[in-house]
Amino acid sequence: MEQLINTEQVAQVLGVSKAIVANWRRTKVRGGPPFVLVGGQARYRPSDLEAWLRERTRQK
Repeated sequence: MEQLINTEQVAQVLGVSKAIVANWRRTKVRGGPPFVLVGGQARYRPSDLEAWLRERTRQK
């Protein structure tokens, strides 16, 4: 099983603020990365984050 990462770690990886990551969770408009709730806290699978980034990769 892969180790889950928290909102702060996701924000660091993506180079955005924690508030932006939290906003993605609260709204469907932005379509943020998938997350799981563990003890009421959002956690992210690194593999889900990588897949989410691949889906958004644009080529010219």
